[in-house]
Amino acid sequence: RLQTFAYYTSGSAIGADIAALLDLVVAGRLETRVAMTVPWTDIGQALDALRQRSFSGKAVLTVA
Repeated sequence: RLQTFAYYTSGSAIGADIAALLDLVVAGRLETRVAMTVPWTDIGQALDALRQRSFSGKAVLTVA
């Protein structure tokens, strides 16, 4: 099981991390699997699915 933890003491470090991720995307070395996309108003559906581990990948909430 892979888990991630991130901790920042200030907002300055996040810019470097985003730049590094962008470099990986541009190089074609970063892939992510979006398993579920739901509107923000249906956050309960996404949380239930995450708790039940009913999919593999990312849940994306859209804000319109």
